[in-house]
Amino acid sequence: MAGLSLWHLAPFAPVLLGIIGVTLNRSDKGLTRWPFFLRVVSMFIAGVVMAMLIDEENDTALGVALAYICAIWIMVPYWAASRLRDMGNHKKYWAVLTAVPMIGVFYTLYLLAAASAATTADEKHP
Repeated sequence: MAGLSLWHLAPFAPVLLGIIGVTLNRSDKGLTRWPFFLRVVSMFIAGVVMAMLIDEENDTALGVALAYICAIWIMVPYWAASRLRDMGNHKKYWAVLTAVPMIGVFYTLYLLAAASAATTADEKHP
């Protein structure tokens, strides 16, 4: 049995990058559903376009793709922290869940669908 190597820690990279993204968000502003949706969709479209243009035999293109994936794992939790603040949840570290593989997709969809705190307060007090 071989010892523990750096590659054994690779599955934790998305979560670590998500923690970095959430930590970088020091804003007190919230992010409503529509701007959050536009940012997530624009990242998705850019990724699809990049995937179509990448040549697998070119190491530079693969390096750019890796940098893009790391940027997604930082930016989506960064935006999700603002989205949580808009929803009335001031515990921004819940946004790290957007960087967790498989769970992140469903949690991001939840953030896209959840109502803002101002909207729910207006509905309760007409």
